[in-house]
Amino acid sequence: GAFELLVALGVWNVHEDVVLLRSGFPTRFSEVDDLAATEAMTSTYDPDTLLKIRKDFRMMKVYTIDSSSTSEIDDGISIQAFTDPTTGDLRKRYWIHIADADRWAPRNSRILEAAKQRSTSIYLPNRSYSMFPSKLASGVMSLKHTVDTCALSLGVEVDPVDGSIVEESIVVTPSLVRVSYRLTYDQVDEMLEEGVGYNEEWELGSMVSIATKRRKVRIEKSSLDRLLSVKIPQVTPRVVFKDESESVSRELDENDENVAISLNIEVSNNGGRNSTSGAEEATATIGNGAISSKIQEGIPDVSPANLLVTEMMIMANEALGRWGVQRSTESKEEKEGGFIDLPYRSQAAPLFSERPTE
Repeated sequence: GAFELLVALGVWNVHEDVVLLRSGFPTRFSEVDDLAATEAMTSTYDPDTLLKIRKDFRMMKVYTIDSSSTSEIDDGISIQAFTDPTTGDLRKRYWIHIADADRWAPRNSRILEAAKQRSTSIYLPNRSYSMFPSKLASGVMSLKHTVDTCALSLGVEVDPVDGSIVEESIVVTPSLVRVSYRLTYDQVDEMLEEGVGYNEEWELGSMVSIATKRRKVRIEKSSLDRLLSVKIPQVTPRVVFKDESESVSRELDENDENVAISLNIEVSNNGGRNSTSGAEEATATIGNGAISSKIQEGIPDVSPANLLVTEMMIMANEALGRWGVQRSTESKEEKEGGFIDLPYRSQAAPLFSERPTE
């Protein structure tokens, strides 16, 4: 057939992802794109620095929390504790730092146009396809440990009584950050379980506390977590090649042997906590088709780290929306005619009674 012919000609390999090809997603960057990425990496032009609006936040303790195989680290979190000059009370501002892609792929640039053609990054079991060339996505656009990185930072305070966002506290600014700790979800869970996250690294415990309160607030406001009474599993498959402890990004070859297929199954419930029902690892020898599998036991039931990251990101989105409304309202009142365009998405309330099969 056509598939076998293309494989024989060397156009495809035996494990070619035909579904991805049918989607039309560009899997390669052109030479022009690669050249533009190289030039962007060495560019010293930064309008935000020239305008003196990029804040230096390198003194903040910034945590990034991702899976161990993540190479594109695009968000970090911090806490800024300070004394209220009027009341003398201790206040905490929570910061979410997002990698500043606009610094390296500004509007009307070749790199941004290449990203628009893709509109998203795709993560597959054996490799990933980024919106940007990997030298940018995993390089200057990534919040790397102990490296000065451009970011867009959002700071917000939370009412200690009802957990609501204090709108007048919202700050959005270009920034320069330096990641202090590059952590995995498992490491954060372990630090919290052993008490390190409430003592030496008290910031983690404080963020878990506010994340728990924020989840409660969202449930009280009829978030989807409240409507769902069942657990929804999320499966993350990874391909681990022989003698490689982590997944790598490369094509499968027909001569590959002893390829481990790791399934990480996470389920969330309406309490806002994640429990792992188990992870199944199958070792497949492609040459002769033999497959063996085993179920890993002893995986933690709950993941405070996942709750922490999820709620901090949701809080950042809500705060940014409120900030945008504030700024647009101020512009209208001052008759400047300026509105801030913010992307959003919405959907009708689900009618579960009419969809029993779901």
